[in-house]
Amino acid sequence: IKLLENSDLLASYRTMYNMLCEFLEDKPLHSKFKLVEEIIADDRDTKEFLDVFTHLVRSRLHKGLEAQILTDEKRDYYLDLLSSLEETRGLLKRNINARLALESLALKAS
Repeated sequence: IKLLENSDLLASYRTMYNMLCEFLEDKPLHSKFKLVEEIIADDRDTKEFLDVFTHLVRSRLHKGLEAQILTDEKRDYYLDLLSSLEETRGLLKRNINARLALESLALKAS
């Protein structure tokens, strides 16, 4: 409902979603670190970033399982990534440096 009422917020979420789709592609690690820099430089809320990222990974996992087109390797990758997202969320709650936590997540997403 919040997104329906605020078109700027919806646009921001769509942009973040598209950025994360690229993040999950087999891009070089430096491009993933660049995305982390952009998120931190734009003062985006890392919680929102993690929420959108979690949604994207869960959606891909669900669609792949439902269509029975997901390999065991890809399934395990998505499950590990979900675990890493939760770990990152916990690190940020303990006031770990956001750049360090998100770069660590980028390494795990490679």
